[in-house]
Amino acid sequence: MGSFINELAKGFVRSAVNQVGRDAGRVVSNNIYGDAHSIPHRNVSAGGACRVSSVGKIEDEETVIIEPSEGKAIAWCAVALFFNFLGAVILLVVGYRKLKNKYVASAWLYESQAVYVADGRYKAGERYNGHQLSRRKIEVSADEFMIEKNEKIAKIYLYAGFAILICCLFVTIASI
Repeated sequence: MGSFINELAKGFVRSAVNQVGRDAGRVVSNNIYGDAHSIPHRNVSAGGACRVSSVGKIEDEETVIIEPSEGKAIAWCAVALFFNFLGAVILLVVGYRKLKNKYVASAWLYESQAVYVADGRYKAGERYNGHQLSRRKIEVSADEFMIEKNEKIAKIYLYAGFAILICCLFVTIASI
């Protein structure tokens, strides 16, 4: 029995020493070869949400303002021409809503979220599998430039809606 426990203790010590050697080698390798060839070595307990860029650098969370497109508004006005009266009403409603919400701008919020995968070896039934960058749309208050741009796009929708509506009425009256 003493021999078995002795061999078990030696095996345990050998395993622990090998693991320490692997970890030390990983740290030395990361210091020598840098980002391109480094082995990921993450500290899960470190707080703060951050984003890992393509070269391994960590960036803070950020919001990116979505700039509204005038070309998109003109394209929707062209599509509305094919739907006559219904297209005109839709353009008027969209233009009114955009004019009402001209003080609000849309933005993408990039945030880092923990990813867990199912694993029966863990008590909770899942294990941590790194972080994933996610993006969600939020609304922020617009600056003066964005307010002017939102107002201009709203006017495009409203003018096009009124023009199509008037044309539809003239065509309807002329056909009678």
